[in-house]
Amino acid sequence: MRKWKEMETQKTPGKPWGQQIGELIVLTIFVLIGWQVYKFLTKERSEKPVVQETEGSKLMSAQLLCADAIRLSAKNPSSAKIPHPQQRGRNADGPGFVINWPHGNGLRLQNGFGAMVDTTASCTVTDGRVTRLLLDGNEML
Repeated sequence: MRKWKEMETQKTPGKPWGQQIGELIVLTIFVLIGWQVYKFLTKERSEKPVVQETEGSKLMSAQLLCADAIRLSAKNPSSAKIPHPQQRGRNADGPGFVINWPHGNGLRLQNGFGAMVDTTASCTVTDGRVTRLLLDGNEML
């Protein structure tokens, strides 16, 4: 108990006023830097730059959707040869896009006997979905 009282009565020399202010300023700077780092690291990841989808990118997406639909409709999807379509554009009869692979374009699918045959295809994409698919005149969708 005696030691405790001795410690209470001892006075420590105080820091000069200027040094205390300097330490306070340095501490404030560290807190502000820490806060900025925290805000940067915890900001929402959903803040993505807004990218306007162009007509060309929509058409390319439609083309890829059609190629996937053709591949899935084939008897052997892994052997399907789907080239770049010769005819593609806006649907004249309604919204969306029409992608065509006419005869001789290089679209080749395997038939039931395993032979690769030249195939025609017409595909309509509306609102990001394949709404119609014709393979050799047979409606698949």
